[in-house]
Amino acid sequence: MGGVVLCKVYSNLIEKKDIQLLPETRKKIEIKVPGENRMLICGIVATILVAGLFFGLKMHLTSLEEQISQINQEIAELEIQRNKKAEKDLLALGERISVASSIVNDHILLTKAFEKIESLLSRQVQVLSLEVSVGSKNIKLNMVATTYTAIAKQIAAFLADDVMEDVVVGKISPGSGGLLEFGMELDLASSKFFKKE
Repeated sequence: MGGVVLCKVYSNLIEKKDIQLLPETRKKIEIKVPGENRMLICGIVATILVAGLFFGLKMHLTSLEEQISQINQEIAELEIQRNKKAEKDLLALGERISVASSIVNDHILLTKAFEKIESLLSRQVQVLSLEVSVGSKNIKLNMVATTYTAIAKQIAAFLADDVMEDVVVGKISPGSGGLLEFGMELDLASSKFFKKE
């Protein structure tokens, strides 16, 4: 009798559809968690980015290689067009110019000294002759002046300028036409007119 009661209970339950005995009719209970697939999505995005970066760099590398080969081709064409004789002539000219410029840079700047002496000369004094001694860095002048005062003013003018280090006046003697003849030695400041060694 126990079996009959149990069958009735089962049949009542089945009719009411409270119990599901067959597995294919059961429903799976799913719990959705926000961000569950985040790692998968991040991995896919990272893979796409890396692939895009790789292909972009590969295309850029190909472009650079093409530019390099084009530039190499242009260089080869220029090498063929070179005029080697003209290049040798230009090199020789450059050497000559460097020799000439070293000569010009090392010369004594006497033209500036002459200009300075001329600007310091008084109207009452005339230069008859001059002698330049490069080794001793001085200039000897034979001059004539109208008066002793003109000679004194000339000495003062030379000494007042920083171009002259020293002024030495030689013998003053009366000359022809009432003029006074005298000699003068000017020691030049080497820093103004001479190249430093």
